[in-house]
Amino acid sequence: GLESIGRLANLRELDLDAPSVTDAGIAHLRSLEQLERLSLRRSQLTDAGLDHLAQIKSLRTLVVHKSAVTPKGLRNLARQLGCKVLSDVLK
Repeated sequence: GLESIGRLANLRELDLDAPSVTDAGIAHLRSLEQLERLSLRRSQLTDAGLDHLAQIKSLRTLVVHKSAVTPKGLRNLARQLGCKVLSDVLK
């Protein structure tokens, strides 16, 4: 699961299309200090999970589709990290 992925220290891009991805699972990605691009599709991610992603200072692009995050949560994350956020909720 995401715990194993969280051990891939040099990972720069990650694309997840999995309804089983939760906020608790996303917490395992905080250790990915080289991660620049993350794509999450059909996940259970909420604004609480975005707090975990905010700790990945290298993150430059986040793509989120079909999740429970709010536009406000995504805008806050983009502002915190200075990253580009692409989402179906930011229309």
